[in-house]
Amino acid sequence: MSKYRLSQVARMVGVAPITLKRCLLDGRIDEVARDRNNWRVFTDEDVERIRDYVNVTRPPEATPLFDGLRRRRR
Repeated sequence: MSKYRLSQVARMVGVAPITLKRCLLDGRIDEVARDRNNWRVFTDEDVERIRDYVNVTRPPEATPLFDGLRRRRR
C-alpha cells in the first residue's frame, strides 16, 4: 500500500493543494491518518475516495472561472 502527501494527492486528482486542504478542514472529505509528525498521510483508498468526490462535485465540462475573461495589459 502506497502512502502520499497532500500535494501529491492534489496533483493526482487535479485540484490545488489548498483546495484539498480546505475540503478536509471543512469536513467535506473525511480526515485521513497522520504520521508521527502530525502530517496527513493518504493511502490508495483515500486517493480513490477523494477522486470520486472531485468527479461528483465538478462537472466534466467545467472550465476555469476566468477562462475567456482575461484581458491584455497594455
